[in-house]
Amino acid sequence: GRALKNVIRSKGFVWVDTDPTYTMYWSHAGRHFALQSAGKWWADTSPELLKAAMTSNPDELNTMMQQDWAGEFGDRRQVCCSVLLQCVVA
Repeated sequence: GRALKNVIRSKGFVWVDTDPTYTMYWSHAGRHFALQSAGKWWADTSPELLKAAMTSNPDELNTMMQQDWAGEFGDRRQVCCSVLLQCVVA
C-alpha cells in the first residue's frame, strides 16, 4: 500500500537474495505489481551456454560485459525506473 502511494509506474530488473541466480523483472503500475523470473544472470550461466552466446552475438555480449560487469557480482544488479507524483525529496 502506502510505500508506493506516490509511484505511478515502476519497472526494472532486480537481484533478490532468496533466488540469487535469477534476474527478476519488477513491474508496477497503479495497483498492479509483478515480480517474475527473467532468466539467469550472465554471471550464473554455464560456461557452455556463455560460449554459445559469445559465438552467436559477440559484439553485444562483449559490450554488456564491459559496461555492466562488476567484480565478483558480475552483471547482478538493481536497475529500476519510477514515475512519481508529488514527490518530496528530503
